[in-house]
Amino acid sequence: TEFSGESNVIDIDEWLYDLNNLFSLMKLKDETRILETMGKLTGPALRWYQENVRSFINWSHAEKTLRDRFKEFTSDSQLMQEFVHIHQEENQSVTSFYEHVIRKYRKAQQFITEQQVITVLQTGVKNSLKEYLIRNEKDITKPDEWLEYARQEEYIQKRIQQQRNNFYSETTNQPFFEPMLQTATIQPRLSNVKPLGQQPHTPYHHYQKQHQQAYKLNNNRTGSEDGDDPCGEKKSSTTNTFHPIFVKILCNNTPQEALIDTGSAITIIHECLLKNIPHKNLIKKPKNHLSANCSTLNVIGETTLEINIRGLKTEVIADVATNLVTDLILGSDWIQRNNVYILTPEQRIMIRSKGKEVSTPFITPPILNYPATLINHITIPPFSERIVEAKVPHHNMIDVLFEPNPRLKNKALFIGSALLHIEDKRIKISIINATDRQQTLSKGTKLGIATQISATIGVTMPLNDVQERIPKGKAYIKLIPKGKEANITSRLESRNMQMIRSHEEQHQCRECKQYFDTGNELFKH
Repeated sequence: TEFSGESNVIDIDEWLYDLNNLFSLMKLKDETRILETMGKLTGPALRWYQENVRSFINWSHAEKTLRDRFKEFTSDSQLMQEFVHIHQEENQSVTSFYEHVIRKYRKAQQFITEQQVITVLQTGVKNSLKEYLIRNEKDITKPDEWLEYARQEEYIQKRIQQQRNNFYSETTNQPFFEPMLQTATIQPRLSNVKPLGQQPHTPYHHYQKQHQQAYKLNNNRTGSEDGDDPCGEKKSSTTNTFHPIFVKILCNNTPQEALIDTGSAITIIHECLLKNIPHKNLIKKPKNHLSANCSTLNVIGETTLEINIRGLKTEVIADVATNLVTDLILGSDWIQRNNVYILTPEQRIMIRSKGKEVSTPFITPPILNYPATLINHITIPPFSERIVEAKVPHHNMIDVLFEPNPRLKNKALFIGSALLHIEDKRIKISIINATDRQQTLSKGTKLGIATQISATIGVTMPLNDVQERIPKGKAYIKLIPKGKEANITSRLESRNMQMIRSHEEQHQCRECKQYFDTGNELFKH
């Protein structure tokens, strides 16, 4: 790995440790080590090294000078505090946890003993391994001995779990499950489910949960297919396909749950959350963003937020929105600037910044889906549009994402996905009848699902805003793939295209300036 000398990339102690291991394997002399090091440097570190290379007496002198020049100052008490609070994540391997502890130990080994290292390992290891390690702690005198015991127990537990999974997955092919499942009717719900004979081996708890859910959907489907029946139930399509990433953080020293969203180019905070936490002055910059489902996010300004994850503090400029569907979204501007790694297999995020490395696990997302039902009976004329009111049972939500009931499409009744504001448990929805006959919907008809989480929360903003908040370089290249930049530029810089128009402007008469609820009423006027 190349070392640039920038503090937020890699720690100098770790880099020199790895470099010395490499040189030892190659059995290089001091003069060769000094020259080889130059090839491993880049940026400010390379320029500094070239200026001082003639003054190095031997490799030990060069190593010490490098460390003194680029080592970040950290107090002994801070190092000790970070060391004793290391804990293994639930999905983190024993080896990964051990290496993390040893890296911290190497930085502070002048005042930390091997016995203290063992204590931290015993205290921080996850609960499933603790019992075995406590029973054998009398035989553990060195950290590497602890690793050997821990890896043995981890291997045994994995073998036992694998045998259980194999046992239960074999039972999933037994024919007695078939009578209770009507696979023909649940197929549209679970598009990835194959016929029972073709199912791969899966753990029992997953199989059971999946089929119980499917069976429940069957029994609830008492309504008609076209969506008229108020009793008809349907889960949001988001339930089976979208897994948002939420983590626990401190936002301005206040505990919060944040959504990590690579699809959002910027960080956004809800105005209601900002009012309830200490914050710096709000800089008023009214503007509108388009969400991925073409709804408008109303931004009133921006402010600076301090994001603290496991003691690692970062700052980000966040837009303040009045109609965001979640409290806080950490976008690509924060992700790229702070070297955030989203480790999906391990269900955690890892941050390497300022010579430190911290990680925090994903948490269960607060996904809340509620049916939106028609309040009053309505008849829609042919080729017409009507604004109707729908009832949402939950009273704590302010802004929601509405996802229409797909059954209505069978009758050529079209409703768009939209970001909607709730007032008195009610939302207003536009319905278009695209047929040549009038259609009637009864009171209580399920129009769709209102949810606080969607698979398309990402936002789009004017190009100049992207350039201000996301610098050129690696982050910019990763965010906007090569070949797409020109298309994005041409779309956003088109002066003849008005990107965002309010609802009123869309249905306003140019002559008398009167406003109408729908385009159909405006056309008649």
